[in-house]
Amino acid sequence: MAPLVIGVLALQGAYKEHISQLALLSPPSRDASLPSSQAALPSDKVSLSIRTVEVRTENDLSQCDALIIPGGESTSMLRLAREGGMIAPLGEFVKRRATWGTCAGMILLGDVVDLPCVGAQSPIGGIPIKVVRNYFGRQVDSFETDLTLPWLGGGPFHAVFIRAPVVEKCLSDEVEVLARLPAKAKVVGGTESAEEKGEQGDIVAVRYRHLFATAFHPELMEEGGRMHRWWVEEMVIPAAG
Repeated sequence: MAPLVIGVLALQGAYKEHISQLALLSPPSRDASLPSSQAALPSDKVSLSIRTVEVRTENDLSQCDALIIPGGESTSMLRLAREGGMIAPLGEFVKRRATWGTCAGMILLGDVVDLPCVGAQSPIGGIPIKVVRNYFGRQVDSFETDLTLPWLGGGPFHAVFIRAPVVEKCLSDEVEVLARLPAKAKVVGGTESAEEKGEQGDIVAVRYRHLFATAFHPELMEEGGRMHRWWVEEMVIPAAG
């Protein structure tokens, strides 16, 4: 079977960390000289056949079955994408292929977001959500916390939030909320927070059809591969098939 080709947008940001996590899901062939106990994956983990591509051009993107848009600086990422003629190809790709946006990637996948360089309407979009940038404050306000994610399995997931966005509002009933952050719910722009509305907190992960977005950075944590595996098995493989 041909390997899945997963691209990581490599214009700016934490793309190398995503590539490293994906590499752990698709280890090289076992060295016959090593005892199987040293060379094999854990019994409950199946090796996935994955090839990664650093995506900088439309040609790079055309090779991919799926795409990760990493965390970074969303305005810089958009500027570089525009200069490289990548806005339209990215917009077309996310309409039909599995795509995961982390932090800045969530911002770029949101249909409505306050970006100084483009206004309220995202030039890429794809997920009908309204995203608030830098929701928790500046770099100094970054933090880590455990999230309870029953859909992921394996116990609490330790998440890193760096100048993170949140989803202020879902604009379609088809958007599935996968994670909230109750402890950090607060008022934004004079509107009620989710907590004040009697809900469970700020939305930090969503799924919409073949698209997935997280406000945090799984790629920066050792256990982040759990989420990469889930994404590949639950979203990439079905969409590619």
